[in-house]
Amino acid sequence: MKQEQLYLNISPIAAFDFEVIMNIAICDEHNGDVIKGITVNYMNKNNIAYNCFVFQRADDLMVSNEVFEILILNSAFSEISTQISRYLKRHNNEVAIIFMSDDYARLNYAFDIGAIRYLINPVDDTLLSALDCAIKYIYDQTTECYLESNGTIKKVSKSSILYLEISGRKTKITTQNGCYYSKLKIQDFQKSLNPKQFASPHKSFYVNLGKIVECRRFGGQYYICMSDNKFIPITRTRKAEFEKVYYQFIADKKIT
Repeated sequence: MKQEQLYLNISPIAAFDFEVIMNIAICDEHNGDVIKGITVNYMNKNNIAYNCFVFQRADDLMVSNEVFEILILNSAFSEISTQISRYLKRHNNEVAIIFMSDDYARLNYAFDIGAIRYLINPVDDTLLSALDCAIKYIYDQTTECYLESNGTIKKVSKSSILYLEISGRKTKITTQNGCYYSKLKIQDFQKSLNPKQFASPHKSFYVNLGKIVECRRFGGQYYICMSDNKFIPITRTRKAEFEKVYYQFIADKKIT
């Protein structure tokens, strides 16, 4: 079987032209099925591939082992919504959160957990505009790619990228869903990746700081361990700058 090659797409495309399957989590004890119905109609109308899950208990969501792009969260979960949002952002830092409440009392709280929209119950057409906002947000946070095997447009979420590495004359892109090879150089990808989210510990690697599990030192050499158990060395010439960017990344995460 011919191995698919990945290329960065420079030209703009419409917001709904990508093949990513959107995983949507709805956390609502009472109106979950109503919200799901509106969401499903919206996704079908816009020809977006999706999986939609309704959770009445937070525990069920956090043992689902799914990576979600959109979270619709009712204020009834407010006591544990910080825990929910942190759990989801560990898997997808760009998850789009839509917060729903009976009044505006939780407005500041919703933005504290990173919500992109705040809706007032009962559920109505404002959910449609919120979904528009969520899709645009997700589109803005993705990297556009071509698959050489069939010429179709693929999009890879930036947050799903673990690291890039030089592999011969190509760049290997390791993501949560698999590996791809591109004829582009790492420097080409660096232009489209957030320098506050990605950094280079070694000339042959460019890593997602949110996917680092731990830092180690053995044999006089510093290493970072990625979420797929890959150990990547930190060279002495890059150590100071890499640590500076990484510690700032951690500080920013504590603030948010």
